Amino acid sequence: MANEKLNPTISELNEIYKCYCLNKSAQINLNSIPEKMSSEKDLALINMKNAIEKKRKNEFSKLRKPELKSTFSLTPPEIYNEGSLPSAKMLLPAVVCIAGLLFILSVLFLLLSFWVSVGGYLIGIINAIVFFGCGGFWSAKYNEIDEYVQCNDSLKKWIEKAKNSTFEDDDKFIEMCKEHARDYSAALSTLKDFADSEQKQYKKSISKIEKSYEKEKQELSTKLRDLDEKLDSFTLINPSLFYIAGKIADALDMGRADSLKEAINIALEDERKDNEEAERREEALRQEEILERQGRR
Repeated sequence: MANEKLNPTISELNEIYKCYCLNKSAQINLNSIPEKMSSEKDLALINMKNAIEKKRKNEFSKLRKPELKSTFSLTPPEIYNEGSLPSAKMLLPAVVCIAGLLFILSVLFLLLSFWVSVGGYLIGIINAIVFFGCGGFWSAKYNEIDEYVQCNDSLKKWIEKAKNSTFEDDDKFIEMCKEHARDYSAALSTLKDFADSEQKQYKKSISKIEKSYEKEKQELSTKLRDLDEKLDSFTLINPSLFYIAGKIADALDMGRADSLKEAINIALEDERKDNEEAERREEALRQEEILERQGRR
């Protein structure tokens, strides 16, 4: 049990420690104000955006899209990319046909020359040139011209079939389009009004948040100033020992020390042991986390 003469000292030490803890708590709360205010502002912004997006989905989900009934169930033919048939665009199909005829004539002339001596050396060279030139040209361009002709034929048939197709209920469809446009415009107007209202509410919320935290900041600042003044008034122990004032009081109250100096030494030793124990626990937790991560691999 503590000496009764030490009771005033113990009471003052407890008061010092209480003021010290209140001071630290107030400092932490004051320093956390910017972060808490920013979080509330972000939450208000998210809530506004979510409300507008929900309203947008709700308004536009009501719109009825116009549907067109048609007998026009044709599939367009494959259209070749521009530049895929350059020769067909530059050369007339007739030119390729003429080259093919000349090639056939040169073959006939060549076969005839085997049976009957026709022409001289120069004519034979010309015939050979026509044979290889026209034959090569005709072979190279035939496939492209064939594709070109097939594409044109398909396109002509498709256009002819399209001319004979009809759309049903043209007037009704046009009216549905007009109605859809009116509904869409109305939905946009409703959404704009709602968004404007939400933005005004958001600005009010931001103003309310700022005022609330400004008031809290002023209250905490006043509280800190009063606590600092009160802590400065204590002269029993050095201000550097305020953080262990509670342990000093416990050492005196439990009879572990008979004087203030002895109680301070005991409190410092207890604080050192507590810090070492806290470090050991933290290290044990780190090692446990490392082992858990290795076990999950």
